[in-house]
Amino acid sequence: MLTHGDGIVDERFLTQVPNSPLKDSQRLVIRRADAEAALGDLAALVRGLAAS
Repeated sequence: MLTHGDGIVDERFLTQVPNSPLKDSQRLVIRRADAEAALGDLAALVRGLAAS
């Protein structure tokens, strides 16, 4: 989803992420801390699934 518009928010993004505070035509910026948090969440999900 991040690459289809070269990191620019468009109507497709806003439809898929309706609570986003971003506006049409803004650049979507993913910071290292955002990526690390997402990976941490994913790791927790995998651990939870493996434990069940």
